[in-house]
Amino acid sequence: MTADAVAVAWAPVAPYGLTTGPATSVAPRKTRRFETLELTNPPKAKAKAQRGSTADQVKASHETTLADLGGEGETSLDRIAGPWQIYQLKKGHRFSLDDLVTAWRASLAKPDATRLLDIGCGICSVGLSTLYKCRAGATLVGIEAQTVSCELACRSVAHNQLGDRVRILHGDLRDERMLEAGATFDLITGSPPYCPPDKALQSPVAQRACCRLELRGDVYDYCRAARRWLAPGGRFCFVMAAQDARTEDAAKAAGLAVVERYDYTFKEGREPHICTLVCARSEDVAAGTETARGSMLVRGGDGGFTKAHAEFKEYMLEVSGAALARGASGGRARLRPAARPGRKHEKVTSPRRAGPRGGGALKS
Repeated sequence: MTADAVAVAWAPVAPYGLTTGPATSVAPRKTRRFETLELTNPPKAKAKAQRGSTADQVKASHETTLADLGGEGETSLDRIAGPWQIYQLKKGHRFSLDDLVTAWRASLAKPDATRLLDIGCGICSVGLSTLYKCRAGATLVGIEAQTVSCELACRSVAHNQLGDRVRILHGDLRDERMLEAGATFDLITGSPPYCPPDKALQSPVAQRACCRLELRGDVYDYCRAARRWLAPGGRFCFVMAAQDARTEDAAKAAGLAVVERYDYTFKEGREPHICTLVCARSEDVAAGTETARGSMLVRGGDGGFTKAHAEFKEYMLEVSGAALARGASGGRARLRPAARPGRKHEKVTSPRRAGPRGGGALKS
């Protein structure tokens, strides 16, 4: 590898504090879930989802910075794990249940991990949540191609004073030059996009589009990257659509063995919507080893959150109290603020808990 290649590969985004956005004011605000710092700007008209140009979206996600977003660059500072907080766009891609369950299963699969890698890390919600649950002193490297997401991740790292433990690299996870030759990690996480570009509507917001659609790599690319950097005895955990046949095939095609599969059903009576897979290098798993299986029901038949889900959220975000009992199925507790008329919430970011074995026992 040439010196020029190394220089390109190691091009982390500068800490967010060096590139302030066009905010007109900073206003602290309290909600029932967390304290939020909002960058207040005049709102813009909401664009409609459309089938746009894939090339244009990829280019925009790579070149656009927070400063370029103007009023669309408003951010919120939200609780992610314990006292740690994360910056995310109010009108962009936001962390969700998918990210938390990935961190949950990953941290339980390799709790003694000291070297963590989050591929396609986005705003680093999976990486930071996993790091928080691993042993003290563990370090994390995140690789992300979108400039805006890199800036937000770097800002979160600085806010939580994790600069000595977390490094964010700006680049493509498919490029093996992103890391030094021979670099390996005990625990790798990933949250690949679920849909091919021609199978779903494309958001006009580039950051959202690249997180949801396979505009820059798919689950096969994630599994190949994980296999490349996975240490002997290490584990790779990722989340994917439960009903997609590619989910397990991608792991096997990359030379990985699935040692655990956990399925998540969003509402009673439906098929599992997403699943997490924990994988190991195929040569590290004895022939004939069966895959351990588990499941979690998020909402019961009455629409309320189940006890397993409430315990999972409390464990991951370390927020406890009466809300745990109210959030169980049979009590329609509000786990997020009431929606304003005419507005829909982003994905749930409310804190509740799940014990290390919450959500249903594993079966092997």
